[in-house]
Amino acid sequence: MKIMRETLFDTAKEVLAQINDGEFPEVYEYLDGILDDEDFVSILPCDIANSLCKCDKPKKFPAFLVAFITGLYEYEIERGNSSAMLSLGGEYYDGGRGFEQSFPKAVRLYKMAAEQGNRWAYECLGYCYYYGRDMEPDYEQAFRCFSLGALAGHLESMYKLGDMYLRGQYVDKDEQEAFIIYNRCFQMMSDDDRGYVAGPLHLRLGNMYLDGIGTDQDPENALFHYGLAEVMLYRMIRGGNYMYKKSLRLAIEGQARARALLARNIPEDEWIDEPI
Repeated sequence: MKIMRETLFDTAKEVLAQINDGEFPEVYEYLDGILDDEDFVSILPCDIANSLCKCDKPKKFPAFLVAFITGLYEYEIERGNSSAMLSLGGEYYDGGRGFEQSFPKAVRLYKMAAEQGNRWAYECLGYCYYYGRDMEPDYEQAFRCFSLGALAGHLESMYKLGDMYLRGQYVDKDEQEAFIIYNRCFQMMSDDDRGYVAGPLHLRLGNMYLDGIGTDQDPENALFHYGLAEVMLYRMIRGGNYMYKKSLRLAIEGQARARALLARNIPEDEWIDEPI
């Protein structure tokens, strides 16, 4: 859908008229609200698109709404908005909620944003190079991109550097360095970071403590981190991040292993069957 600034109000009204307010109440309420706002003309198309993408998760959007959101982003991309490049690239990367999954389109948009100095784009490119999204895995480029992201304070980039030290990818294998990086991320994590970082990070720390990787074995700390990982991963999955289902299973299995290790230190004759 081609978006024109001068006709955006009318286009948004047409989209609103097609929305089923029972199925997509948040989308309907948002569009209805901004169309009744005297300051509609001051709202950036990119901001409208971002707000719509947060609505009614994790329901799949109808094709006309996906086209409208895509058009909003493309309008801003034509004007050099690197945040719009990053956001639309993310939709193509995930391929959820009715958006097409296209790694080539995602990489192209990430590179466009990175050329403008967007550090979030470097983190996204790091994932593409690391996992080989529409390319062969390139750990050297992944390390470079994650390093740039980490320098900007992005914790996902930082813990991915920890992964690379843990596995010896591009850098020499160094489990202690990996643990230091993960622990540093944990110490730096803010409330704003928790929604997308806490689950994967706690899972990694649980693994390190459970098996004594890069640190002393500590099943109590492992159980602590696995429990937090489970809660935060549930939240991520409910929000539509289905790729973390395997991580959730590993967090649950890790708790069972940690409990088994802890139980070995409790003499059998001290178990009490009745609740206290």
